[in-house]
Amino acid sequence: MEAQRTDGDDVHRSMVSAGLIFTASVNPPAGELRVQELQRLLWQVAVMLPEMPLRDTDRAEARAELRTVQAQLGSPRPKLTILRESLHTIRGMLAGIPDAAGYGYLVQTVDQLAP
Repeated sequence: MEAQRTDGDDVHRSMVSAGLIFTASVNPPAGELRVQELQRLLWQVAVMLPEMPLRDTDRAEARAELRTVQAQLGSPRPKLTILRESLHTIRGMLAGIPDAAGYGYLVQTVDQLAP
């Protein structure tokens, strides 16, 4: 399952309603490529989150974890342990969704970015 393409306003509203705003650099230095991949993953999860079959408490926890990762990425000294734990929490939620195969590519991406 891929993130549905919508017009920019719908995507922006989804991001704002999730309490998340992600930015990406144009032509980032090589060291920032993983950060850009991570931001892309977080954007996909945030956009898809309202439609995921999760309990309200799990959805709220996922939003909190996404905000935690966003805050760490914006920090001048991000705490890798916090990033990794938040990503593992998000991964666990995705893997626990009934018929998680539809979200399998997101789980695989988390596994690659936060081994």
